[in-house]
Amino acid sequence: MPKLERYIPKLDNYIKNFEKHLATQVKKDEKFILKVLQNRLEFQNIDGDGKSLGTYSERHKKYRSKLGLRTSGVTLNLFGGFYKDMFIALEKGQLFIDSKDYKTLLLVDGEGNLPGYGQAILELTEGEQQEWIEQRIEPALIEIIINFGEEIIF
Repeated sequence: MPKLERYIPKLDNYIKNFEKHLATQVKKDEKFILKVLQNRLEFQNIDGDGKSLGTYSERHKKYRSKLGLRTSGVTLNLFGGFYKDMFIALEKGQLFIDSKDYKTLLLVDGEGNLPGYGQAILELTEGEQQEWIEQRIEPALIEIIINFGEEIIF
């Protein structure tokens, strides 16, 4: 078989297993991705759609102040469980962020007359997604292609 033809089955195999390779890269980047999300929630106080999380009530500001916590803008980070229990899953090429913390459903959906913040608190912004793809995914793919090329000697 000509040497170039040996390259095509390897590439076909990689394409068939692309989601597995993507899942590997997501796992490598999990801490990075979660830190980007958490920093935006904590310091910019906006969700993945770019909407403000709002401000605390005066009563809650006093409570947070007594704990030595920031009182400007909702951070969703009182005792740290919601952030600490965040994880990433990849299903059919779609990235999902969730948290195992018991408050997650309340934070997303709310309860009774208390509204939730919506699913977007667990989503990256379009810009964050694009930056991750450009800085981490594309270089990883290029590295794989380079490695394929090194295995083929013309």
